[in-house]
Amino acid sequence: MLSSPFSRCNAYGLDVFFSRESKQPQDRQRAAISAVAQSPQSLPLSGTLIEDVQLGLWGALSRIWTWKLTQNIYTPLSPQALAERAHFEVQLDGWASELDRLFHIWNAPEQDPMASSFLLQAYCGKEEPSHEGWQGLVLARIGHHLFNTSMLYYCINLHLYADVRTIARNTTLPPQDADVSALLIQWANSESGRNAMTYAISVLKTCEKTYAGDLPLDETFDPIVQICLINAALVARAWATSESRACTCAILGTSVDIDLDDKDRRQLWIQNGGAITDEEREFGSLMRS
Repeated sequence: MLSSPFSRCNAYGLDVFFSRESKQPQDRQRAAISAVAQSPQSLPLSGTLIEDVQLGLWGALSRIWTWKLTQNIYTPLSPQALAERAHFEVQLDGWASELDRLFHIWNAPEQDPMASSFLLQAYCGKEEPSHEGWQGLVLARIGHHLFNTSMLYYCINLHLYADVRTIARNTTLPPQDADVSALLIQWANSESGRNAMTYAISVLKTCEKTYAGDLPLDETFDPIVQICLINAALVARAWATSESRACTCAILGTSVDIDLDDKDRRQLWIQNGGAITDEEREFGSLMRS
């Protein structure tokens, strides 16, 4: 059975508990945790909570971690391994769609009053509709949980496309080991390397925007955020400082400004490669400095 709404923020008096408990959707009691951990298609129709998406992502991470133990991301994947990775990509895309939908409800609650009301009720803490400004406080809490969940999603994708453990063990960049250096160059020039790089950029840019804002007084960042930030920095630095980056950019003589919100351009760069620029500056040169 899935966790009930209010379970994250309901450590208050019994009068508050029972007034909220009466509003529990019945279909959440029938939804199996094991089923939701396998696929977003098993989510209850009454509404999706942020922890439902987290449950699905943790389920995907467990399967990806087991798969990665049998793969070397630096060598060409076998047809079977490619099919398995494609299956993981479909699963993660499904959870990304659910996360995007929750972000949309959070950003524009007036466009879907029923869904926004469900989220507002689910993430109430001490706030009640009779309190002044209660919606703003609850929306801030929802945004905080959405940010943590998006970092979990990015972190899983980083591990899907990069061997972060190998990169972390070779913190001297470029690595002194010639074999490792050759593997990093091969990875950086592959679709896997470029995929990992786009997620690393997403992490760094998202954290930059979020850390510039105010954190709700009763919330702290999930430790996964710090882990994801470290992994993203390692991946970005390894990609940008691989020896092939400078000569590749020079040979092409052009640059590709990746708009992470433009899925077509992003996918085109992942497939074809090229240099990355950010505000008319080459990203690789920034990382090498």
